[in-house]
Amino acid sequence: MGGAIAKREGGRSLAGTYADGEQASAVLNTARSRGHLVSPATACGDLPEGLGLAITAVEVDVTEETYEIAGGKRGLSKTALDKISLALGVSWDPVASGRVDDGSHPHYCHYLVVGRVRAFDGQEIVIQGAKEMDLRDGSAQVEGLYDRYHTQKADWDSGKSRKKYPPKDPSGQIREMRLHVMSHAETKARLRAIRSLGLRPGYSVADLQKPFVCVRLMFTGESQDPELRREFARARANAMLNAQSSLYGVQPSAHVRQVAAPPPPPPLAARATPVIVDDDDPGLDEAPPPRREIPAESKSSSDDRQATGDWTIPGGPEKGVPLEEAKEKTLTWWIDKIESNLAEKPNSRYAVRDGQLLAAMQAEVERRLGAAADGADDPFAEFSDEPEAG
Repeated sequence: MGGAIAKREGGRSLAGTYADGEQASAVLNTARSRGHLVSPATACGDLPEGLGLAITAVEVDVTEETYEIAGGKRGLSKTALDKISLALGVSWDPVASGRVDDGSHPHYCHYLVVGRVRAFDGQEIVIQGAKEMDLRDGSAQVEGLYDRYHTQKADWDSGKSRKKYPPKDPSGQIREMRLHVMSHAETKARLRAIRSLGLRPGYSVADLQKPFVCVRLMFTGESQDPELRREFARARANAMLNAQSSLYGVQPSAHVRQVAAPPPPPPLAARATPVIVDDDDPGLDEAPPPRREIPAESKSSSDDRQATGDWTIPGGPEKGVPLEEAKEKTLTWWIDKIESNLAEKPNSRYAVRDGQLLAAMQAEVERRLGAAADGADDPFAEFSDEPEAG
């Protein structure tokens, strides 16, 4: 898509390298009218000796590389934004980037990403993006996900929703995000840094038929001066043989990124709970399994709940389902499976984890037997399917 947009009147592609400032400015002007220009500037004067502007047209697949956002527009996915950052020559700084909270809570992470891109005069421009992932129970982000779900559920129940499927409770999505909280924070921070280069949060489908014309300053080594050509050749060889130092400079061997006394996560009592609509995350409309609602008569004692914990079924048709929601036959099948595995391989690297999961499953079965003995209805009589191994 969009290939024809990147053509000049003479039939030549706009993509290429331009060392003449006047010619480069004319190409930038044409690119701005025919596509989405992503550039440190929309025009340039005389370029330094041995440098040129490299122009690349990045095409985005609307179906595979965008996601739906509010207002009928499409947001650029991680794949599309990474392609654009590569075309712009963004260099990410591993020393300045990193986690900036103290890591004291497993469900909270604040991450900073720092990158650099060169302006047309050769100066470095610093870009950065930060993302706070607060997935603690009762946080604004978690409550926002539930508020959004309840709004969409009300629209679906009343027939106002135009979606083909009902909204899903975000409990499963929250569990997944908690497992990879730092990775989510790092990725979202990086995408925010890329968007700071002039990309809009959303585009229409018609706009996405046009390419993103990315411009970066490139070392060409071209010169009319023979002496300069020799110097440029030496510099290029040094850059190829020592790429890391050319990108980030020579780093002292004992250098470690210093983070000045990072603060702990803010207390939840001091936080508001607005509805959070995160345009960095294309998956909010497709959250996994339903939120756990345990009837009062079937709630276990605090000791039973502590034993069960947050364990889920590890595989098969009910993979990821919390133990208290799993079928009885699924639990008994996995209990037999894990006991057999532990008997065969007692020194396995997963023996400790499997033993804890086995204890949690046995505690859940005992809890249900106790509830049945107290007169509760048998919730398992209707099930007959044998679970498959994961």
